[in-house]
Amino acid sequence: MDVVAFPDYIRCTFNPEKTAELKIIPHKTEVFFAHQKDFLTGYASLKKFINPDDQFKVERLKKRDDMSSLLACYTLLRLVLSQRLKLKPEEISYFTHGRGKPGLKNSSLDFNISHSGHAFAFAISENTGLGIDLEEHNKKLNYKAIVKRFFSAAESNYIFDSPEQSSDRFFLLWTRKEALLKAFGTGIISDLSQVEVHKPLNQLNKNFLGEFTDITVSNDYFIYSLLCSGYYLSVALPHESELILTPLNEEYIKNFLQ
Repeated sequence: MDVVAFPDYIRCTFNPEKTAELKIIPHKTEVFFAHQKDFLTGYASLKKFINPDDQFKVERLKKRDDMSSLLACYTLLRLVLSQRLKLKPEEISYFTHGRGKPGLKNSSLDFNISHSGHAFAFAISENTGLGIDLEEHNKKLNYKAIVKRFFSAAESNYIFDSPEQSSDRFFLLWTRKEALLKAFGTGIISDLSQVEVHKPLNQLNKNFLGEFTDITVSNDYFIYSLLCSGYYLSVALPHESELILTPLNEEYIKNFLQ
């Protein structure tokens, strides 16, 4: 798997005058990435672990031609969580909060998933409100129209300032926006241009959260980004963290299920 890690992180803050508190104990965040082609034969070994609730969720999306990879995502997430929590996969219990953001019952672990094309990713961390977004780098996408509608003037300048890199910069910023909003648990807001994520330090106005203005959110969020085999991936967390990236391929699945 080809991986490009962008330097350090970017910080998004509601109060730039306040210095982010450094954690004495370093946090670690596990990030799992998979493309369907990387576990085609391994998928057969996952079938016996498919949970009926997960299958029902996928079957509601009948128009998707990538249902198998999405079901594999849910199944592998359940298996990894069961290992971390020392529970049977069927004992994993979810709930939803905010605008449908999933969480784990009776656990301090937090997780988030994202799915794009035939690839998926999920992140797991302790005692945190994280968000993850994955987007395929589709060079045929008419991203100029999207930039005009959902990005600020400053972000637009950043994207188009370098024509040879504009497509890459668009997907980088798009995943950052999505990951940050998923970390908040608000879902997509009406004016995404208020969520600027193109600078090392980005000042945000809490009013853009609308009805969620009074929810408990951190003063600072840190967004880490990767380019994995043609997919942009960003993870947003309310603290600095060490990212541990694991490719979910044939070898991993085989060793995991032994």
